[in-house]
Amino acid sequence: MKQKKRIFFLLTLFLLLTISSLTIWLINRKSPFRSFCDSLFIEEIQGDTLSLHDTLAWPEKFHISSETCLPVYSRENALTGYKQTAGYLQQLGSFSPEDLSADEIYTYTLLQKSLANELEGKKFFYLQEVFSPSGGTQIQFPILMAEYPFRCKNDIENYLEILKLTPSYFAGLTEFEKEKFAKGFGMPDYSLDKVIDQCNT
Repeated sequence: MKQKKRIFFLLTLFLLLTISSLTIWLINRKSPFRSFCDSLFIEEIQGDTLSLHDTLAWPEKFHISSETCLPVYSRENALTGYKQTAGYLQQLGSFSPEDLSADEIYTYTLLQKSLANELEGKKFFYLQEVFSPSGGTQIQFPILMAEYPFRCKNDIENYLEILKLTPSYFAGLTEFEKEKFAKGFGMPDYSLDKVIDQCNT
């Protein structure tokens, strides 16, 4: 009788451990949608070290390791970016909202609107103002560099690399402004004068 009770106890214990292990595995298991979102985040954030550093204190915890870079503008890169966005939107469309959790549906809705708006923005490509007098790159970039936190030796090395990349970054943005002016979308002279003054300062 004692042997039967012991076997029953061990079987019950085994069953409980199996159920709890399975429950923990199911909780920690990433859904395909979550995996897609994580991949999208990593792919996008790796192209801009300044944004990456501003967003994540320890990117290596997310298995993110990329060489220091800034998103240098070229028309080809911009067109490639729109193709990528269309691809993301298509991938997003492969998920059925009925199969998602409440949190995932919220993310799905926001992501769908954001990606669709980004694609819609292609029509107004030359209306973007990267050197706005009230908050353009010439203002934001120095602030981000001044507030750049140093947490480890690698942060200092990345900072020095960003400084080396700064001229080509601004050269790309200047190229974009030249394209805008050539197509009749340049900023008015009074705005341009303010931007030049800010850059000189």
